[in-house]
Amino acid sequence: MSVFIGYQHVDLPQALRIRKYLRRAGIEVGMDVMDFDSLTTLHVTETLTAHIRDCTHVILMISHCSARRWWIPFCIGEATSWDRRLCLYRLGDQALPEYLAHWPTLTRPQQLDFLIEAYHREAAMRLPTGQRETPRPVQARDIHRGLRERIGRGF
Repeated sequence: MSVFIGYQHVDLPQALRIRKYLRRAGIEVGMDVMDFDSLTTLHVTETLTAHIRDCTHVILMISHCSARRWWIPFCIGEATSWDRRLCLYRLGDQALPEYLAHWPTLTRPQQLDFLIEAYHREAAMRLPTGQRETPRPVQARDIHRGLRERIGRGF
């Protein structure tokens, strides 16, 4: 199990802080430094698809620079099609597009603890079978619903 952090290059410092926080919790984290403005769309989509395919969880960093960029709904679509656990990490207090309200949205580092707890709880539920692990049937939408509720309650 691993987490992929999707971010715009200007949000790198915040993405690095989140990666460090998750790694301290024993979570493998992948990131790819991409400048969405200088790379071809094909390169970006292929790279994002590969990262999302190879992870179990996706965190999309949403800032004033990225909130309305094309790659956000692309990543959401990819994460959904691969049944990945997805949450947004909003940087700043800008209003987000309405369609993003469906996804759990973190706004403070302390809320990462909710994701960490869900991650470890799900990891503990996996059953080893030889060299591969077979996950019990926990669907991403159930994880999303639980995270939204925890974030809403604040504990």
